[in-house]
Amino acid sequence: MTKIGSQMMVQRFSEIFSDRPGDTNLAEHRIDLTSDVPVHQTPYPVPFALKSSLKKELQQMKDPGIIRKSDSPYASPVVGSNRICIDFRRLNKITKTDPQPVPSPAVFPWIDNTVLLADKARIQVKTPYLSGEVEALCIPEVICDVVGNVPGARNPDDPDMTAMVGAVTTRSQARQEVKHKPHCTQEWIEET
Repeated sequence: MTKIGSQMMVQRFSEIFSDRPGDTNLAEHRIDLTSDVPVHQTPYPVPFALKSSLKKELQQMKDPGIIRKSDSPYASPVVGSNRICIDFRRLNKITKTDPQPVPSPAVFPWIDNTVLLADKARIQVKTPYLSGEVEALCIPEVICDVVGNVPGARNPDDPDMTAMVGAVTTRSQARQEVKHKPHCTQEWIEET
């Protein structure tokens, strides 16, 4: 969908959009953990220059009931920025995943129109942004462009694999493709 198309859709259905977050009781979200030991981290230091904007942001979230004071044994720190961003990495390590299959045409509709059908069978994607597995296509031109920019680009479970947006390939295969691309950096080839 284009930017203009998105704007037209928002205007057409403006009654369902709001600039103020709300809540719903249609569903309840539950996070199951692998450990009963609470994850409690002390707050990260907040730079003096950001303290007033952080307090203001917290108050703006407290007033409409988005957040509230907590006495939970679990605590994750706010990362120092002008926006509220929580570092949940330690909590994520003990969170049970609930993998759901993701139909690739619904998630990646551009894939079928971008890459040759012959490439479909050779590649499968493992991405930290989706639970479950999806089939994807290898787009060799993006290999060197995304490896250093994608969180979780390397698969810690299999040190011989490198995961990339749109592709999973062995490091030796990636090295061969990268060497044939003059715009790829030598540092990446040497690092892998």
